[in-house]
Order: sequence, then C-alpha cells, then structure tokens
Amino acid sequence: MPRPRGRHSSFASAATIELFNSTELRFGDILLFGKANKTVDHRPFKRLPALSYAILLCAFSLLSPARASAQSKSPDTEFTQIPFDRWVAEGPREQIPWKVIVKPPALSVYQRLLACVEVRIDGKEVIPRQGKGQLVTLIQMSDSSGRTYREHGDYNFEKVDPEIRKSNLIFSFDVLVVPGEYGIALVLYDSATQERSVTLRTLHVDAFRNDPLVGSWRDFPPVEILPQEDTPDAWYRPTLAGRFYLPLKTRSRVRIEVLANLASGRRRSSEGTLGYILPLIKLFSQVEVTNGSLDVAAIDIDRRRVSFEQPGGRDLDWPRLKAALRESNPDVIDVASLAGRKQNASFFATEMVRRISGHGDSGGSPAGGDPRVFIVLSSGVRFDDGTKVHPIQLDGPCNCRVFYLRFVPAHNSRIVGFQVPPPTPSARRMPNPPDRMTPYDSLPDILKPLHPRVFTVQSPEVVRRALARMLSEISQM
Repeated sequence: MPRPRGRHSSFASAATIELFNSTELRFGDILLFGKANKTVDHRPFKRLPALSYAILLCAFSLLSPARASAQSKSPDTEFTQIPFDRWVAEGPREQIPWKVIVKPPALSVYQRLLACVEVRIDGKEVIPRQGKGQLVTLIQMSDSSGRTYREHGDYNFEKVDPEIRKSNLIFSFDVLVVPGEYGIALVLYDSATQERSVTLRTLHVDAFRNDPLVGSWRDFPPVEILPQEDTPDAWYRPTLAGRFYLPLKTRSRVRIEVLANLASGRRRSSEGTLGYILPLIKLFSQVEVTNGSLDVAAIDIDRRRVSFEQPGGRDLDWPRLKAALRESNPDVIDVASLAGRKQNASFFATEMVRRISGHGDSGGSPAGGDPRVFIVLSSGVRFDDGTKVHPIQLDGPCNCRVFYLRFVPAHNSRIVGFQVPPPTPSARRMPNPPDRMTPYDSLPDILKPLHPRVFTVQSPEVVRRALARMLSEISQM
C-alpha cells in the first residue's frame, strides 16, 4: 500500500556547477531518490572520472522512477513510524555501515544555490537483507530560526539484484538554500533488523562571492524544496516559492521583449537547450520594470511560428507555455515544416522586423516612440546548407537595443541532461567566452544591423553576469 505523501525537504534534481574531481560513479551504482513502493532505477552507469557527481546525481534524479515525491503541507508520516527525535537526541551511532557526504552549495541553472547530501551503502551490505523489510533514510534540515524540513527515501528488500554487490546503494537529497547556517540530521534504518545509523552534520552557506546581483535572493525562503516533477516542469519548476528581486529603473519608458527560441537547433539536444532556456525565461520574466513594460514570447524557428506570447511577463501562464513546448517536440515535425526549412532564416528575420516595428501600434516605430529592448534566448542556430541568410532590413534607424544570450551545451551535456559543466578559468573572467567555444551560429549574422550584444552561456555564473550587465545598460536608457 503506497505511503501517503508527506512534508518534504525533497532534495530532487537541480544543477550545480561545482566540480568534484575525486568523485566518480562506479558501474552499476544504484541511485535512490524516493518514496516506498517505487521501482528502483538499475540503469548502469559508466565510469566518468572528473565529472561533477552532484551534477550527474541531480540530472539522473529526473530519470529515476524512484525519486522523491512532490511537496505537501502535511508532515512526512514516515517520521512518525520511528522515534526519530529520540534517536537523534541520543547521538551518532553506526549499526549499518554507511558513508555520508555533504557537498557544498554551488550556483544552479535556477540561479539559486544548491546543496547536495548523499548517503552511500556498500552493495555487499544489501545482499544479506534480501526479502526482509526495507532500508529507509530520513533527513531533517534545520535553519537558524529552528524551522525544520524533512524528507525520506527507501529501498525495498523484496527483490534485490545480485549485481548490487558490485555497486553502491545511494540515497540522494538536494536542496536550494540561501546563505546561512543549517543543521542536518540523518537516520538510516532497517525495518526488519531494527538496526540504525545516525549522524549529525552542519552546513555553512557563504554569501555568493562577488555577486553581481546582490539582494536578488532576499524574498526566497531559507530552504526551498525541489519536488518530484517530470520535464518540462523539472526545468521550469512552477512549484518553487519566492521570486527574484530584480528591480529595473530607467531614464525613459522602456519596452522590453524577451524572445525565446524553443527549437533545439541543428545537432542540439532538446533537453540541453530547453533545460537551460526555460529557467532563463522564468528568470528574465521576474525583472520588475518600474518605468515601462516587459513582454515574453516564444518562437519555434524550425516550424516558423510564434508558439507563445504574453504581454506583461511577471506571472507567466505556465500551463499555456508548457502546451507550446509539447507542440515543439523535436522528435515530431510536420511535413510542411520540413519542406520549407530553407525559409527558417527568413522567418526569424521577418519576425524580428515585425516586432521592431511595434506590431503596428502607434508608439513603436523603429526610429521613434518608446525605446525597445529585445532579449533573445536561444541555442546557436545553424541553418541547413543552401539556406539564404541575410541581415535584417529596416526602413530607418532603430530606437532599440538587442541582447542575445546564446546557450552552448558542452560535449557531455547530453549525458547529464540540461546541466552544464563549470566554465574554464578564462570564461570565469569574461562575460562572453571566446568564439572558439561555440559552433557556427547564424543568428548574429541576421541581427548584425542591430549591433547585438552577444553573451555565450555555458554556466550559471555567466548568466548571472550577463543579466547584471544587461540591467545596468538598460537602466541608462
């Protein structure tokens, strides 16, 4: 009988950019992210040295059917089945051999700090317990105000793969945090033998160094839960509480349009593209323009259509945007779109001209009216051979600025889903990494008459610096 959903500090999938060179996955390691009576993912893992385990762990929590359940306002009833508080008060013990790793927080694709807690049990400890009860891991995290956040994961011993002796059983918990001090209590419990292991840890979260967006996290709770969600919800995260504090004051009234390309582009992973662009759409939509407006639109260059449009982006209509994503499925494309794909470049150019001209309204002429700002979000786009790519043509000067954030997935982005590795040291010093890091991209050629500011995005830090730079420049308009 499935357990009822509980109050979770459900540390499920999110992206970090910290690199742990000393950590690697062994072939066959089993990762658990969840509640009882869920199937465990026995998908084999190849040896991946020098890859951030935290990134891979979070990415595969999207795929594992044993991941944590969604957040609920009711208490996690698993904690009422055992004397959790008494066991914690009695102090550490180890009746079941285990290894606990608390990984330091790092910036994620959600522009939030992510900490990761991992419990490892050698597979040889699992074999003797086959057919008898289950193994349960319970975690409680406390903030400086004494508020607690709880979650658990379990592994049923009814059916145990003999190959587990060659691997590890891993319980994973991830959490979004703000700078501060946190306590962590972990209990590992065998329901059949009544054996338990208990440990207490602390987590110190420093302020983000040299943060170009100081104060942007002021309205977030100390601990933010990442519930179980399938894609694309796992990319957009509609259930997260709090909003970014991103005020924007300008000298004159400014009209901002965020324009996202939902198409993955040639030789691009759809997951890699959308997994980065959807958090960007959400981030930019929360910019508060005090003297002007901010609209959000999504286009599909591959299908030559506007998929989503919403004036006033503060509270995006996620169900409608989600429906647009389903229609942009890269695995299914109609014959007409394929037949006319050599017109894709022309579509993008025409759509930009249409928007610059103000959709026919009286206040948005290219040379007059309110200043226009266009923020284009896309992976690099390389059109089919034979496609004619021409710069856009305007009737006159444009009273507008164009910023282009180009997401470029790294070579291993397909392995880790939408996550990306940390930037190179040179990229950390530059808002726009060198061109050699990107493949050929036709969009800057089309936008050339508008003198676009191009930011090549390969890490959350680059996004953060780019946004700060854009807000600074727009504020001077």
